[in-house]
Amino acid sequence: IVLGIKLGMVPKEAITKVKTLSDVEGLCVSFAKERGSSDLLLAIK
Repeated sequence: IVLGIKLGMVPKEAITKVKTLSDVEGLCVSFAKERGSSDLLLAIK
C-alpha cells in the first residue's frame, strides 16, 4: 500500500487495488521502471 502511494495512488485507491502478491509485484515493476531500472528489489531497498 505504501508503494502504491509512492507511485501516486491515493490511500483509498491503494487499499482497494493492492490485494495480491501479483499486485505488489506489478507495483515493484512500476517503481523500478520509473527509476530507470529493471531490478524489482529496488522498491524494497
